[in-house]
Amino acid sequence: MNKFEAQKLVQKWVIANKGDCALMTEATEEYDFGWAFYYQLKKYIETKDYREMLVGHGPILVDRNSAQMFETGSAYSTEHYVKAYAATGDPFAEPTSHIQISGSRDGADKLAAIGYIRNITGLKLLDAKAHMDKTLDNQVVSIEASSPEQAAKAVEVLEGYGFLCKQLWRNQC
Repeated sequence: MNKFEAQKLVQKWVIANKGDCALMTEATEEYDFGWAFYYQLKKYIETKDYREMLVGHGPILVDRNSAQMFETGSAYSTEHYVKAYAATGDPFAEPTSHIQISGSRDGADKLAAIGYIRNITGLKLLDAKAHMDKTLDNQVVSIEASSPEQAAKAVEVLEGYGFLCKQLWRNQC
């Protein structure tokens, strides 16, 4: 599916379900998986008067491979919905405190990673070292941070140390 085909699909949905709305084609965003299309009341598009603005909705995500459409909301940012969909195929997935470490790059700093893992998990030195040894042997290991926010930060730090990792979302645990 290309952008034009996706736009036609969303336009048809907007007309059928939100008759007084229209697509804001200039606001369309493209991602690896597809697109985020935005719509708004026709009156707002014509006047740019904020009193005429529709609120409480988010973009419609369209997957370029499956042609699936997902109507999002305003509970989260577009970035959140996009990140959730890219990670899980579900724009409404929630991040967890679980981290999966699946390998390392040449020159990975094992000692720094061991210290960091001990710090965020409370693991003993031998347990943290065992996790890193498994990772260096191309085995997948999982650790748990104290919060989803700390897990997101841990992924950044561990990637900086040369490890391949990702934060798991609620339907990946």
